[in-house]
Amino acid sequence: MPPRLPSVDGVLIRGDNDGEPMTNTSLTGALRETLAVFADAPPGQPLTTTEVAAALDLGRRSSYDRLERLAEGGHLETKSVGARGRVWWQPVEPDRRDRDAGGVDQTFQSLVAAVEEYAIFVLDADGYVETWNPGAAHIKGYERAEVVGQHVSTFYTDDDVADGVPERLLGEAAESGSVETEGWRVRKDGTRFWASVTLTALYDDDGDLTGYAKVTRDETDRRTFEQLLKHQRDELKAELDELFDRLSEGFFRLDEADRVTYVNDQAAELLGVDRTALEGEPLDAFDGFDTTFAELTDYDGNGGGELEFETYHEPHDTWLHVTAYPGRQGISVYFTHISERKQRQRELERYETIVETISDGVYVVDDTTGRFTMVNDAYAAMTGYSKSELVGSHVSIVVDDETIETAQRNRDELLAGERETGRVVADLQTASGGSVPSEATFTLLSDPRADEPAERVAVVRNMSERIQRERELERYETIVETVDDGIYIVDTDYNFQLVNEAYERLTGRSREELLGSHISTVVDSDTVDLGTELREELERGMGSGGELELEMTAADGEVRTVEIKYAPLESDGEFLGTTGIIRDVTDRKAYEQELERRRRKLVALDDLNTVAREITATVITQSTRDEIERRLCSHLAASNSYDAAWVGGIDGPNGSVSYHAMAGVDGAVDADVEPTSPDYEAVVTQAVETQEMQVVTDLLDWGPSRPVAACDAPDEAYTAAIIPIAHEGTVYGLLHVYAARQGAFTGEERTVLSQLGGVVGHAVAAVDQKRALMSDELVELEFSTTDYQRAFGMAYDGDGQVTLTRTVPMGEDAYLVYGTVNDDGIDLLTTLAESLPHWADYDVLDTTGDSTKVQVRLNGPPTLAAVAAHGGRVDEIVFEADQASMRAHLAPTTPVREIIDMVRETYPTTKLVARRQIAQPVDGPSNVQQVVLESLTDRQRTVIDVAYNSGFFESPRLSSGEDVADTLDITPSTFHQHLRKAEEKLVEAVLETAV
Repeated sequence: MPPRLPSVDGVLIRGDNDGEPMTNTSLTGALRETLAVFADAPPGQPLTTTEVAAALDLGRRSSYDRLERLAEGGHLETKSVGARGRVWWQPVEPDRRDRDAGGVDQTFQSLVAAVEEYAIFVLDADGYVETWNPGAAHIKGYERAEVVGQHVSTFYTDDDVADGVPERLLGEAAESGSVETEGWRVRKDGTRFWASVTLTALYDDDGDLTGYAKVTRDETDRRTFEQLLKHQRDELKAELDELFDRLSEGFFRLDEADRVTYVNDQAAELLGVDRTALEGEPLDAFDGFDTTFAELTDYDGNGGGELEFETYHEPHDTWLHVTAYPGRQGISVYFTHISERKQRQRELERYETIVETISDGVYVVDDTTGRFTMVNDAYAAMTGYSKSELVGSHVSIVVDDETIETAQRNRDELLAGERETGRVVADLQTASGGSVPSEATFTLLSDPRADEPAERVAVVRNMSERIQRERELERYETIVETVDDGIYIVDTDYNFQLVNEAYERLTGRSREELLGSHISTVVDSDTVDLGTELREELERGMGSGGELELEMTAADGEVRTVEIKYAPLESDGEFLGTTGIIRDVTDRKAYEQELERRRRKLVALDDLNTVAREITATVITQSTRDEIERRLCSHLAASNSYDAAWVGGIDGPNGSVSYHAMAGVDGAVDADVEPTSPDYEAVVTQAVETQEMQVVTDLLDWGPSRPVAACDAPDEAYTAAIIPIAHEGTVYGLLHVYAARQGAFTGEERTVLSQLGGVVGHAVAAVDQKRALMSDELVELEFSTTDYQRAFGMAYDGDGQVTLTRTVPMGEDAYLVYGTVNDDGIDLLTTLAESLPHWADYDVLDTTGDSTKVQVRLNGPPTLAAVAAHGGRVDEIVFEADQASMRAHLAPTTPVREIIDMVRETYPTTKLVARRQIAQPVDGPSNVQQVVLESLTDRQRTVIDVAYNSGFFESPRLSSGEDVADTLDITPSTFHQHLRKAEEKLVEAVLETAV
């Protein structure tokens, strides 16, 4: 088995399979021209259909047909790539392939080394990395020295490794030769990317497996974009399906490139196609559609007007009535079946032709054989056959079996003397497939040499005119009564002379009510006046009809929007009245308006999302709170959606408003403004207490809203949003945003702005925490209580002591707290865990020393959360039987009063024992420590912190890796991975800092 070469995006690099010489002596000029394109390319170089079409200056479909014929004749080889792509190449002659083998191999190796968009490497037979190209280093993050010799499972997620995915793919490639797949892969830094992978088995000359060639491409951006588009498309498509499926007409929409962007079920059924197959394709990709809807090809709206035509759809032998409307992004096309009407029209035309040329016909039939022996011109013209076609033919060519039987009974009665002449009324079947109603009067011609008559002669009178008129009238009446559109006729005084059933339904009035009544019964006076003007134009011969759109009031008072096509009724040049066809377009109009509303909403939301992304990207890079708030306001005020923005907050018991930053206003505002409206104060209070966005519209008399006075629009046109800037339960300020438009701050816009408040709150919290860590001074608070047992319903009377000194945040408001207990402290610790609402559980870590080391898990402790949110830390909490105490350190700029009030509100019997300004303790974090700690990610910091405090690094270990992983609720392998990364960064940071 020859070795298999790897492929890039599905393009296999190989030579000719059979080695047979190629010849083009039998090719047409067009095929030789196409083959010549490959002669200019390197031997075996694959080309796409688009590249060939560009070289030939030919359409893609025509180029594809030529390429396919060359491939079928063995002149080209081809392979599909991706979902719909295909490449073509000219086979390399065997002797040339051998001659160029070394060059091809060198070229291929150079290509692999130069490609950075693909990770291309070779595995041995057991799946271990042997080679590594720059693309692999770029995509996966490993340098060659780090990864060669590693197993391929290194690049898979933990779940895939656990499920045996790497081994399964290797097995499938070994069995089938090659396997293509997509899925999540893991880079060196632990991040994931969506990979498109081709894995090809490699064999030696004896057919033994020697390894695998693997080609990987990072498709994360493509996958993310496709999922976003799919989500948006699915939402819009669901809305369109619901609206379009209400239509009784077929509907589809074309974009500017004549591609079908939407098809409703009615259209798919009328055209006999699968709507999912039609959507997204050009109209000419389907049999007969390019001719059926040919008039749409060059239609551009004709200055905004609609296009209406009738067309024949050959694949399903049907006629359609089509109406097209131009739009900003394409053409909307409505159509209905009119095959029955067209068929009747064609039949009527045939009958009219027959009527114009017919006269009495004469024929003679051999009574024995039933074959024509003579016909005259009139009869030949009547049947549509020539004389030569009729003479010698059996009568069944023009009449059916029943007519033949009737004629036979008449003949027998004539022979029996029961009648003097025979008479048969029947339809003659014409050569064109039509029929001629006729009355034949015949008699028998006797053969003198025989006892029985040998022939019968008949005179055929055409009954078409009378019967045709009756049938025609019947057809018209049926059509008028069965069409979905309303039809009416009014006389010169605009009194109804005819209405059909659809018109009754549309107006909600019976035929008895309408006939003879004036049109003002269903339309208003303005429409009556318009009708009078139109009638005068028709009477003066200034028009042959037209169209108009108006509103009609039904009997139940419902107003419907209708389209009317009207035309004059004339006889011998005399104006007799007006006829019209009326169609209810209320739903279509409502749909078009709703579609436009949704479009505007999507545009506004897209603008807001763009602004939100810009703000998010900006604020997270700022180093000070003032800069964050200033950038936040300037971005919002500069957007198309908002006019002004400012950041402030409530300070003190009087509720004064502090303005920190503002944009879009004149700036003439005091730093602190007392609220002049109790309503405003209540809204602000609600925003702070609920930490939810509040929206107000009545801003005319609100004092704190006066910063928007510099804007052009009047106050009553403004809507304001008050958005808490909050993070983990702490409100850092209030963002005020103003918009001079109705309906602002609703739906998804409200959601985006609320999320923006959280993003900014997180950034402000980070700045505060960093500032607290870097500060040289601290505020130390000491709290004490002697009544905590009664407050929490405890009953402990012993000598136990619990001291908690180390807190590790776990995320989602959860904490791990480490400390010690004395000999009697376990009982007190158990009582605390059972009584305090925020204590989840505890674990004993070490009992070998003078005191017992413990670990306590807390869920949402308000004191710890509030202090941590402001960048502070709780250094010690001590519980004894008769009292409890807590010591916390905060940054000097922290709103200390909020912390004190929160502690007293949570624990009412607690007293503030001391509040002092102290220097950063000598044993506090040094600059070196700060550098070391800042090198870690949050997750790495948590892992190494919990491992250290759990005794993982002690000898002997107090907690195993499995114990720490269980505490963190992660797998042991994930724990060790984070731990190794953290240790590596700590060593690197210490060494670099020391240098």
